[in-house]
Amino acid sequence: MKKLVLLSIVTILASTLCFAQSKEGITKKEKRAKKKAVTEKMVKELLESKDFIFEARHVIPMSGASINLTSEYDITIKNDSAFAYLPFFGVAYRVEYGSFEGGIKFEEPTKDYNLIMKKNIYAIEFTVDTDKDLFNCYLDISSSGYGTLKISSNNRQQISYHGILKGLSL
Repeated sequence: MKKLVLLSIVTILASTLCFAQSKEGITKKEKRAKKKAVTEKMVKELLESKDFIFEARHVIPMSGASINLTSEYDITIKNDSAFAYLPFFGVAYRVEYGSFEGGIKFEEPTKDYNLIMKKNIYAIEFTVDTDKDLFNCYLDISSSGYGTLKISSNNRQQISYHGILKGLSL
C-alpha cells in the first residue's frame, strides 16, 4: 500500500513538473518572438528617422589582424549630418605634415544618403566630404541591430567595423 501511494505521488509530481516545463518552454519561445519583433521595429524606426548611433566594437583593417575595441568609438547620424570618432589601423597614403590627429574624425553633412532594405538587412550608403578627405561609408544593419560599417577614402586604406546600433534616446 505504501508503495502504491508513494508511486502515485511520484507520478503526480513528475507529470506536474513536465507540464510546468512544457508551459514555460512555450512562454519563453513567445517571449523571444515578442522581443525579436520589438527589436526589429525599433531598428527600422531608428534607421528611417536618420537619428541613430552605430557603436563599433571590433575593427578589421585591410592589412593586419582584427582588433577588439575596449574604448567607445562610434558614428552618429543625426538628420543630414554624420559625426564620427573611429580608430584607424592601416596605411594612410597622405597625412598632413605635423598632424597628431589619428583615426577617422569628422562632423560634416552627409551627401547622397541612401537607405535600402534587402532581406532583413538595411543597407545605408552616404558620402562625407571634409576639407582634408572624402569618406564613402557603407553601413549594413541586420534587423537585430548588429552591423558592419565599411569606410573607404581617398587618403587611406579601406577599413571595416563590426558593432551594434544604438538609439539616441537609450
